[in-house]
Amino acid sequence: MDSELFTKDNLIKSGEFKKGKTLDNLYSGVKGITEISLTKIILFFGIDDLGGSTSKEIAKAYAGIEYSYHGLQKSIVNMFSPGSKTFSKLDDIIIKLNENNIKIIYPSAPKKGIKFEMTGSPKTFGFKTKADFIKYAEDKGYIHAKLNESKILICDNKNGNSSKIKKAKAKGLMIIEYSEI
Repeated sequence: MDSELFTKDNLIKSGEFKKGKTLDNLYSGVKGITEISLTKIILFFGIDDLGGSTSKEIAKAYAGIEYSYHGLQKSIVNMFSPGSKTFSKLDDIIIKLNENNIKIIYPSAPKKGIKFEMTGSPKTFGFKTKADFIKYAEDKGYIHAKLNESKILICDNKNGNSSKIKKAKAKGLMIIEYSEI
């Protein structure tokens, strides 16, 4: 970060910021960072009623991936339309951050595949950790998700009585063991 240019006084002189808590938070938050998500950059605009869900969808739209403004305030999302003043400011901020070697973390498109949840331990099936099994399953086209989003429950014992197994049976999900992937 160019510490000679990035000062509170220069930010106030730019006309984009006012002296106060928001500027103090921005300034202290930006000093020393090496990467930042596009969603957080959008939140830094400090627009009333611009929250996490809206900023996530705006970031997806900006990144060119599937997004949905359904249920969001149109007046806010319209502020970030291509060609708008706010959109141009966002472009300028991204350019400045890139010039200062700050990596922007853009949202990525959701992975495609069969969603699964897991219960029990995969250790007896040759996996040291659940994370190892998740990586193995993702390499085979599966995606780890919450139970209510999943098509499959993977467990160490199909005949078990865990709460996840009971919920999966009630939802009609396929229940398989770790060895079956």
